Amino acid sequence: MEIQVVLVFETSKLKRTDDAYYQWMLKNYFPNEMGHGNGCGLQILFHYAYMSGKTNYKHRETLKQINSYVKGYSGKTFVVYCFDIDTKTKSDKEFIEGVSSWCEKSGYYVSLALPEIEAVFGYGADKGDKVCRMRLFAKRYPRKDSISKKNLFMPCSLDPDALSYGQTNFCSIIESIVDVCNR
Repeated sequence: MEIQVVLVFETSKLKRTDDAYYQWMLKNYFPNEMGHGNGCGLQILFHYAYMSGKTNYKHRETLKQINSYVKGYSGKTFVVYCFDIDTKTKSDKEFIEGVSSWCEKSGYYVSLALPEIEAVFGYGADKGDKVCRMRLFAKRYPRKDSISKKNLFMPCSLDPDALSYGQTNFCSIIESIVDVCNR
């Protein structure tokens, strides 16, 4: 069986600062589904769309990117929005609640990283050098055992309080998509 997953990132298509981190998780924890296994079972085609800022999650340009993948594929498509929870303030929680509600109505998944995906891999939260950090990360990917699996497979809760610093629920979401398709 083959499906398509569209990952929607906060970053811009020009900067693409999040791609390498998510690709690392997919390559290390879902190699068979990415076509690196023995060719049996579920195969997932991954595509990327970019919001150019987290508040653009339902902007016309973001939806246009998603729809171009959906319309160009005849099989089942899953969409996963990937957000950083910069802080656990009331405004961040309200934003995530709004995103979650909209995504649920649209049939989409929401992945959260606290405070950002870079922190899951041990990089600080300094916004100034995200591109530089991503390039460094992409050049020397860490070994799989150097990153805590527990921090990548947090429960699929959309409550920011369910996550601690340096954690994400991304792998749990991909795992749940795989489970749904394998039933």
